[in-house]
Amino acid sequence: MIMVERVTPEAYSALFSDRAPGLHTVFNSPAFSQLYTHKCHSIHYLAFRRRNRVVAGIIAGETDGMLQSPFSAPYGGFTLMTAPAIAPLTELTDSLTGYARERGLGIRITLPPVHMAPAEISAWAYVLGLSEGVKITTDINYHIPLDGTAAYDSRMAPAARRNLRRAFSSNLNFHHPEATPEAIKRAYAIIKANHEAMGYPMNVSEADTVRTCVALHGDVFTIAAPDGADVAAAIFYRSCKGVAHNAVWGDIPAYRSLRPMNFLAHSIASHYRNEGLKTLDLGTASLCGRPQPGLCHFKETLSALPSLKYTFMF
Repeated sequence: MIMVERVTPEAYSALFSDRAPGLHTVFNSPAFSQLYTHKCHSIHYLAFRRRNRVVAGIIAGETDGMLQSPFSAPYGGFTLMTAPAIAPLTELTDSLTGYARERGLGIRITLPPVHMAPAEISAWAYVLGLSEGVKITTDINYHIPLDGTAAYDSRMAPAARRNLRRAFSSNLNFHHPEATPEAIKRAYAIIKANHEAMGYPMNVSEADTVRTCVALHGDVFTIAAPDGADVAAAIFYRSCKGVAHNAVWGDIPAYRSLRPMNFLAHSIASHYRNEGLKTLDLGTASLCGRPQPGLCHFKETLSALPSLKYTFMF
């Protein structure tokens, strides 16, 4: 029988780390979650024990009558200390369900995209999908493999190759400044201008972005035009071993003819490949299961590969 224990953030950090045998991401850590205590009523740090041995953990925010993992991140879910076998995953799901129901709460879990740990995430998707009354939303996520594959390679679509050649001929400059609060705010302003022009909301405030990027030792990247103007920017976090996650990026529409986003994506991929990372996670290109065609097309032209990302609500 598996018992559920609510623990402190400090105790959770001591129990689960990047040394855990299962997939462990920065978004499933108190170091990240404690930055967003203002986003939910309370945070439940839960340890699951079998005969006093910790077998798994999950961080969930209590909000809107539900335990949500994540409550303010791209994905959440369990951190496993054992192999992802169907029987124990079923027990863990039942234990979490019992814990939530005792408190009159529902459950909402968004798993990482499948490419990050195909076997473990597939097993979780199967088990969570069996939950009574479950509603499943499937989003599309894109990533670029970096182990020997650049963003600009033979798999790139002809139109994208032309766009990148145009970017190279535009004398753009790639910068990777130290992630100081000032540099983060500068990048955020560029990205905000892009989102406003496209009619997309900024899901994370400037203040939260600065705190998160500093706390997680994130990376800031910018592209400058020949006249020195900032024309594109991106903020990335190392989400887990070997993976860089695109938190947010965008360009200034007035400079789009220079193709700064193609140049930015290529430069970031080259940067992380040189650092030895294996995957560049570009994030989703859908919203609540509905594709955003322009975003799908852009990421596909970068030779990015699709991967499914599941959300379960029950």
